[in-house]
This record gives sequence, C-alpha cells and structure tokens, in this order.
Amino acid sequence: MTNSILQRLRLNLGIKGFLARNFIVQGLVANVIARNRLKLPKVELTEITEPGGTVSIRILPLNPWDTPYDDIVALCAIAKNLKPRRILEIGTARGRTTLLLSDNCPDAEVITYDIDPGAGSYFKSLNPPLPKIRAITCDFQNDASRLREGEKFDFIFIDANHVESAVKADSELAFDLLAPGGVIAWHDYCNSDYLFGYNRVPEVLSILALKRPIHGVSGTNLAVFRSTE
Repeated sequence: MTNSILQRLRLNLGIKGFLARNFIVQGLVANVIARNRLKLPKVELTEITEPGGTVSIRILPLNPWDTPYDDIVALCAIAKNLKPRRILEIGTARGRTTLLLSDNCPDAEVITYDIDPGAGSYFKSLNPPLPKIRAITCDFQNDASRLREGEKFDFIFIDANHVESAVKADSELAFDLLAPGGVIAWHDYCNSDYLFGYNRVPEVLSILALKRPIHGVSGTNLAVFRSTE
C-alpha cells in the first residue's frame, strides 16, 4: 500500500475507522497477524450429512452482515440431516436463518431468542404465519432455569453476542440443553472482528474443544459439535 493511499485513509476515516468499515481488508489483516487463531480440526460437510441431499433457500443474503450463502446452505443441510423435532436458535436478528431452518426441517418446532422486540422481520411478516416458529424476546441466559427444566433440543444454532463471556455462557448453556445425538452449530468461526475484540468465537471454541470434539466445517464459517451420549 503506497504512502499516498495511507495518507488518504488517515484523512478520511483514520486507519481504525477504515478497517472497521472494510470487512475484506479487516479479514486480510487478521489472517496475517492471527494466522494460528483457527485451531479446530476440520470436517467436510459430506462427512456430517447424507450424500445427495438438497436444501431450500428462499431468501438470498442481502447485506454484508447476513449469514453468507455457503454458511446457510451448510447449516440447513446439517440440521435437515438430523431430522430434528426441536430446534433452538440463539440470536434471531432479522430471522432469515430461522425461516430457512424451519423450511428445511418442517417437522421441527423452532424456538428463537433475541433481546430485540423487532427481531424476526423475515418470518413475522409472513401471512399466514408459520406456527412452528416461536420467537422469544428475552436474554437467553435469563431463561436458563426454565429451559433446563424443559425438553431438550436436537439442533442448536448460536449466533448472538460474540464477546468472550457471552460465547462461553451461551455455549455452556447449550451443552446443557442438547438432546443425545444432537448437534450444536456456531457461526462466525472465522477471523472477522478480531482486531476490535468483538468476535471471540474462535478463542472460546478452542478452549471448549479441549474437553469436547468440536470441529470447523471446511469451506464455511461454522463450527459444530455432536453429542454421542
């Protein structure tokens, strides 16, 4: 990068501001200075799904912060392969993933948590509504006691607050709520937001993997754990 380009960046945004606004450059920088960050062993999607399976994707990614296409396809394929009866999602946001999980697992009840009352716009706008999606406006941790007393979940997707304490707390609670043979999937197992301390999914999963078999899914930003109990 030339000095003139650097100077323009400093004038317009500042280096930190430029990186915060440029996901691609931020990822490239993180890959250089944190190349050993992604420590989990890799698993191929074909190793954890049935061959020849298909998924239904009715809504493509619309924004840079939407779950990427390859990630959502892999996530739906993993969930569909389980034939789950109960799905738990931690972090609803606009509800695109919620809707697609419901599409691909039509027999499953999908319970999704978010602290934002406006979350879930993708599925809340449907007419008629999808009866098997239940959105709960609540901090996931605040509902821990009730959840532990209820029925377990076959598939759990964690994509909420990515700071270290939240990832650890959400993951530990998810382990408690997982049914035998069930799967937990995490999003953003990648180098994004490393520079600003927000995304600590890789660091937390590296520690949790010392006691449990957690794998990164090749070609995606997903990590998965399957219960053998």
